[in-house]
Amino acid sequence: MKITPIPIPLLAKIFTCFILVSPLAAQPKASDYLAARLANSNLYNTSGEQLAWHANSGASRFFDAYLAYEDPSWLEAAQEYWDFIIELSVTNDPDGYPGTIGALIGANLNDPAVVHLYDSLVGDAIVGEHIVRFAEIVMDRPELHDQFLAKAEEYIDLATRMIWEKWNVRETYYEDDRGYGSYHTHPFAVDRSDPTLWIPRPSRKISDNLNKHYRAALVLLRLYRITGNTDYRDRILAIYGRAKAMFRHFPEEDRVVWNFWMPHGPWDMSGSSPSSWVGVHPNRPGYQSGEASDFLEVYNTGLVFTQTDMERIVRTNLWMMDNNFVSADGTSEAGTLWSGLAQLEPRIRDAYENALMQNPQEMSNAISLAYLRNVVDPQAGYDRIFVENPNDVIIDDVIVQPGVALGMAHVIPDRLETINDDEVLIVARTIASGTLTIDLLETDGTVIGNLHTANAGSAYYTYVWDGRNPATGERDWGSYLVRWTLAEESRTWPVFVVEGEEREDEVSGPYIRPGETLSYTFEGPLDEFWELSGAEISNENPMTGSNSLRIGRGQRAEMILSDFANQPVRIEFWQYDTGVTWDSGNANGPAWGIQNTLGDNFSFYMIWRSYLNGNDVVAWINTGENQWFSPRFSGFLRNPGWNHWVYDFSDPSAPVITRNDEIFANDRVTNENPQYLPKGASRLVFIGTRSGLTGDADPLSTLYIDDLKVTHTGDPISVFAESNFTEDFGGGWKWNMMGYFWDTEFPYVYSIGMMDWLYVAGFTEKAYYFWSYKGEFWAFTGHEYYPYYYIMTGDRTGEWVEVER
Repeated sequence: MKITPIPIPLLAKIFTCFILVSPLAAQPKASDYLAARLANSNLYNTSGEQLAWHANSGASRFFDAYLAYEDPSWLEAAQEYWDFIIELSVTNDPDGYPGTIGALIGANLNDPAVVHLYDSLVGDAIVGEHIVRFAEIVMDRPELHDQFLAKAEEYIDLATRMIWEKWNVRETYYEDDRGYGSYHTHPFAVDRSDPTLWIPRPSRKISDNLNKHYRAALVLLRLYRITGNTDYRDRILAIYGRAKAMFRHFPEEDRVVWNFWMPHGPWDMSGSSPSSWVGVHPNRPGYQSGEASDFLEVYNTGLVFTQTDMERIVRTNLWMMDNNFVSADGTSEAGTLWSGLAQLEPRIRDAYENALMQNPQEMSNAISLAYLRNVVDPQAGYDRIFVENPNDVIIDDVIVQPGVALGMAHVIPDRLETINDDEVLIVARTIASGTLTIDLLETDGTVIGNLHTANAGSAYYTYVWDGRNPATGERDWGSYLVRWTLAEESRTWPVFVVEGEEREDEVSGPYIRPGETLSYTFEGPLDEFWELSGAEISNENPMTGSNSLRIGRGQRAEMILSDFANQPVRIEFWQYDTGVTWDSGNANGPAWGIQNTLGDNFSFYMIWRSYLNGNDVVAWINTGENQWFSPRFSGFLRNPGWNHWVYDFSDPSAPVITRNDEIFANDRVTNENPQYLPKGASRLVFIGTRSGLTGDADPLSTLYIDDLKVTHTGDPISVFAESNFTEDFGGGWKWNMMGYFWDTEFPYVYSIGMMDWLYVAGFTEKAYYFWSYKGEFWAFTGHEYYPYYYIMTGDRTGEWVEVER
């Protein structure tokens, strides 16, 4: 639909009837505005996402000016600007797709330590939303076709490849069983020295901040208006429908609040806690201002939001205004005017105009005033600007739920397959204190029974549910609601318990076996037990020999012990304390520790907080408690130089942790909560400096590890009983067609003696992995494969070859 501005003389007459209107400043020259934008020095010393954000500054005014003045010189300037930005910032990834590839935000390309580059969804979206706006204006106006149509089509093609095709092919879009969608990061980096190579970065996989996939969806919204492609529309419904479902209703003022980031998929959980913080951004109000404008454009297109939704959003900004611009949830002073809502609310419109009139001659203000008066004012109100037929409106009729006491209430994932013995995480962000009750409901709201009850404070709380119906004790298939209740407030989220399809079990990695010892001096390449994200063997700072393991800023190293069970292992290694200190402000140094099968990380941590003197003490932290936000004094003073750490889980009921023979007092953990004390380990985790340390302190914050040894303290079990039939004897004895074995802690690592076979290296309900002493190879078998087995060639990561017995 074409936006037709009212002629300026007529507009002035209309407004004179009601208020005194200040005259508009003379139209700035498009060439002057273009020159001002190109003079932004940040365009030339940044890359990737950061460059895109700088390019975004003031860029919408090219189009606002065209719509306000109907002068094609503004589209000429916009084309010149975005052609320049595309040339500057968009290159091809190793997979051939274009993108805004560069250093991570905050990193300097002149830093030799920046060896990896990253593609950015939001960088692509920023470029895409502007060039598609250009295209939409041109496509809607035949008089512009001769001059701009070819460029508009070029822009549509580029935006489609960058935003729709590329991120779909990479499978970074995720849609849950409810039908709500989000984008997560691409867990790969580009090798800076060879841009044709992908470098795996699995630890970087996390759902993008909400503003980022809203902006990506905004590009698709504009493409939908241009093309009518309903695939784009459905993606909008999925992403913005989720936004509405996550709104936090504040009933006292009948308004809504929304968070900066929310977990969605399993990759968003670090054990039992979200991998990022959940809440309103405490110091950057521009995010919600932009998101409010996005919501309005979706509303104006006739999708997702009702007029009531928009009225509640408006009331939130008015409440912020009336309270000296606090944040939307009132927790900080990070509030601002949501000027994009000027169409809907006279008070917001007038406040915006008053702010612009402080300097009406300044080019940006002059353009914004003209756009406000010539384009926004004639369309003021709640009529949907882009909707010609009211029957085309498609809303999400989800009921907005209260969120004063419950800042988040989610089931991750929302689908549980009984055939695969799935579990889901029932996650809450509790803001109030009190009794938190988690109930299972029928979809009509009928209460089935209580799943869990706990005391809650201002923290994250997670309950692991295996799908058992509290009324029947069985894993009954069906669609349900999980309800959280705290401080007389309730929120619900759906969960789907289905039979599912049996997933093929993968040989996902090696597993340490009972009695086995693994030793690493880092003098040669690491084996398949290790996963490195940027970390590397280095000769910079060895304790013995020539090398050590180096984990720098933003890097990570993990050693896999088992994906199935917390192993009773004795771990010892040397960790180097560089003696780095920090003067003021918060900073997060390196961490070293273990991870359990749920993914909770128990680590010792070099961290600086106002209440915790990181210059003198080492902290401990458990991510299952509250992410990385609640470090506590470990009792260990800083000891610059090499430190010998031992984690001994030989007796899982009483683990012993020592540093330089000094024993860590377990009651420091158990006094907080006994469940935070680990009983075993599934992985070793070494994490580089996360944030805060800069300047001379940065290189000193590197983590070095050397002379690491892990011993499985369990005794191998060697049992065999001949039989010609399959039978479960009970008491844990099971038959696997090669003999009987003990299976009370399924799945685990066992040893079986039979002819030349010894080790069961790991198994699931149907798959067993054996080591042949005689043949010196690994083999794989399972009930459905009998009488065949599979020999693994080479090492544990080799190929499986089918062999008839």
